[in-house]
Amino acid sequence: MHFKSRTSLVLIAAVGSVALAAASWVIARPGARSDSPAIKKLAAAQGTVEPRARDLMKKMSETYASAASLSLEIRTTAPDREIRAQVAYAAPNKLRIERKSKERETVAVSTGGTLYIYNPAENKRYIKADAHPSIYGLTRQIADVMGGTGFETALMLLMGEDLLPDSPSLTELTLAEPSHVEGVPVENVVVTVSRFGQTDAKITYSIGKTDHLLRKMVVQPTQTPGSITETLTGTRINAPLPASTFAYTPPAQAHAVTPPLIYHAGLKRGENPFPIVSKDMDGKPVSLDQYKGKVVLVNFWGTWCPACMAEMPDIIAMYQKYKGQGFDVLGVPLENDIDKVRVASYLERRGLPWRQAFEGKRMGNAIAEKYRVSATPLSILIGRDGKIAALDVRGQKEMDAAIRQALAQK
Repeated sequence: MHFKSRTSLVLIAAVGSVALAAASWVIARPGARSDSPAIKKLAAAQGTVEPRARDLMKKMSETYASAASLSLEIRTTAPDREIRAQVAYAAPNKLRIERKSKERETVAVSTGGTLYIYNPAENKRYIKADAHPSIYGLTRQIADVMGGTGFETALMLLMGEDLLPDSPSLTELTLAEPSHVEGVPVENVVVTVSRFGQTDAKITYSIGKTDHLLRKMVVQPTQTPGSITETLTGTRINAPLPASTFAYTPPAQAHAVTPPLIYHAGLKRGENPFPIVSKDMDGKPVSLDQYKGKVVLVNFWGTWCPACMAEMPDIIAMYQKYKGQGFDVLGVPLENDIDKVRVASYLERRGLPWRQAFEGKRMGNAIAEKYRVSATPLSILIGRDGKIAALDVRGQKEMDAAIRQALAQK
């Protein structure tokens, strides 16, 4: 089974975003930082942190985090394919993506109220759904269908997220020689990522000298051949975008269909969920049966998934608000045994008190396979009666309404 992050492609072969596709080590966190926790941790470990490199990453993040609109073109190249994407965005949730590769061409448009996704090769149908009110929720919807959006890196910057790995894998943050990208002078920041004493990859961010826009990103793995390059051109921030940018008229011959499910079709509201029997992070037995009489949110997530990280503050807020009323959360992290320390570190850093059904497998995760989870994050709400109360609840507003309704049921 191949799990998709709703804002990123998980495998390099999928080639949707350089920084995210090349490294499951990137742990994104919402909220602009005056100084990255990853940099502080690296400095404390006496790793190499060049002040100028740190400042450039900070200025780049600040430039995008303040954007009310964005338009750009992105070209992603890898040894086996090339993807081109034209992107336009206006806060809070208007978006247009036209993505082309040798295999397919896809158009996704959010008018702010409605999301359309159309592939000309399937000219008899198009996907139509209510657009999620937030940009990260919206791109999750698109990634569910398209296997990525084509502008994951820019999305992370728009959300004020940190592109640096917040884990022991970050070993160096340095400057390389200045260069030019498409004629634009840039400064190059090199992030070195290592595991078990060996360098896994070097990620180079080429940042405009004067405008601090990301112009290019190159990921060079050291353990596998080839590299992935993402080139961003024509970037305009806070420039007026015509209303026609976010208008869409479906082809006359096509009919609307609903988005595909990212969970087992047998899961339905008012029915029993599939059993969950596992062990928690301490090796103690954990199961859904232990939550009888409570309203519990089962959350499939991963530290490698930026959308999961972006949504986690919403889940924390719901837990704090309703924990005294019979509400709880059961996490199902899609992580390998080798990444257990990283998961534990994240849980401690974010103060997540609820238990995790830790299977120690990202692919072949028994619980995820039983539920046929094909994209993350995925949250399923179980009522006091043990029946499914809501499926694929997204965002704080939707979660709040579903939890309140479930708690009201005696």
